[in-house]
Amino acid sequence: MGALERHLSSDTTLPLRYAQDAVQEAQDLIRARHQAMQDGLTLWAQRVKKTRERLTALRASSHPHARRTAGQERKLAHQEERRGFYQQHVEAGTFPPVVFGTKKRWLDRFKTLDDPIAEQARQQAWREEWDESRNGRLSRPPYAALCSWMSSPAVISVIRHPTACNP
Repeated sequence: MGALERHLSSDTTLPLRYAQDAVQEAQDLIRARHQAMQDGLTLWAQRVKKTRERLTALRASSHPHARRTAGQERKLAHQEERRGFYQQHVEAGTFPPVVFGTKKRWLDRFKTLDDPIAEQARQQAWREEWDESRNGRLSRPPYAALCSWMSSPAVISVIRHPTACNP
């Protein structure tokens, strides 16, 4: 049990077990996002290499096709842009913001009811649920009380480097 969990538990008056679960979930999410950035960089680097090889072969052929060459150049530019995005995040040790919410919730938006008053209430409830799911915070009970505390920069730095909180 680390100092972060004890501090979190005392600040939010939640049981220590909930604080430990929240910290573990946040650390797992951060690790997964960093790994996703590494995997994305590897994937786009492979694609860039393959497209460069195709482009080189097209240019070296005895009958170069201008349209195919132009298409491969556009494709290469797009792939290099995507690789740069991942490269930038990997070098900086960051990742883009995590977006919560699911396709199922989005599709629920388009279901309708016959009663207009009930439909309006359902739409309002859907909107609140949608906003709640996409606020980028841990919001499942009992984590709701941890949201504001967990989003502070000091806590985030301790979560990323757990050895910093152990004396």
